[in-house]
Amino acid sequence: HSSLAMCYRQLKMYDRALAEVKISLKSSNSDCFPYYIQGLIYYDMEKTLACIESLNKCIGASNCTHVSDARAMLVQAKSACAKDGTLKLQAGKINEAIKLLEIAATTDPSPNSACIHGNLAYAYREAKQYDKAISAAKKALQYDPRAASTMYNLAITYYEMARFEDSDLWLRRYLTCESDGNNRSNAEQLLSEIVEDGKKFRSADNKLPDYMALLEQGGHA
Repeated sequence: HSSLAMCYRQLKMYDRALAEVKISLKSSNSDCFPYYIQGLIYYDMEKTLACIESLNKCIGASNCTHVSDARAMLVQAKSACAKDGTLKLQAGKINEAIKLLEIAATTDPSPNSACIHGNLAYAYREAKQYDKAISAAKKALQYDPRAASTMYNLAITYYEMARFEDSDLWLRRYLTCESDGNNRSNAEQLLSEIVEDGKKFRSADNKLPDYMALLEQGGHA
């Protein structure tokens, strides 16, 4: 049945391939190979999370003879989560994006590490998980110290937390890396707003709850 599943996979008849894998698993509980095939099929179907689950079962099986292949495929599947997570992020599906990007981050270090952690930082900020957003952004900057978009996102994260001095610092660092005229102009405008907001925040007449409400009305919190 495992061989038949592989044949159906080659023909892209994935439902039949999975059905054969199911039969193979029932007939041989100690064999890890059906889980490996199942992982390959799910990968072809772009069902990345299901692929990872199957490959982990293969690797975790006793006396598995396909550990090396399964581990190599697992890295490939986790890397695919970076693309899937980015697409979810662009679609506004933040929680799904976080789950996928967190899996992709387990492949560190990789050529995509800076991008993965940068996107994860943005996703965490959108979910208002600010501490995680800061941690992910700083991790991204370890891999690419001149990642301007990550610096900008970090500045906005601090701004939304009303940590204006930190926001000011990272926005100024962003300006040292950003070459686009329009982006620089927008950042400079925001920087002047941050300076003013910082003054208001430190004012003796300011009350934190009321000021945070103003930020929310302005779409900053």
